[in-house]
Amino acid sequence: MPASSSPSTEPDGSQEPELRIANEFADIRLRRVRVGNSYRIELHSRRRDRKVLLDPMALDAISRLRPDQLSRILTLVIKEDDTTSTADTGKEYR
Repeated sequence: MPASSSPSTEPDGSQEPELRIANEFADIRLRRVRVGNSYRIELHSRRRDRKVLLDPMALDAISRLRPDQLSRILTLVIKEDDTTSTADTGKEYR
């Protein structure tokens, strides 16, 4: 779930360490960020240059998904991405 305020560094000015996970399909950076009085996980797709902040409730909801439910969500996102790519380039994907 996107947060309503901007993430910040720690009160002492330091930043949380990052975790980077990459393969031939994706390059993702994860880090904990402070938002207001709580924390979120910032998930940053480096290849797409997109970020999302996930609060504990969103992470808990994801953890409750069965593998088949998660697969359906990923399939929808991939199909949507293919549609966007087709519209952007004028190429037709099959």
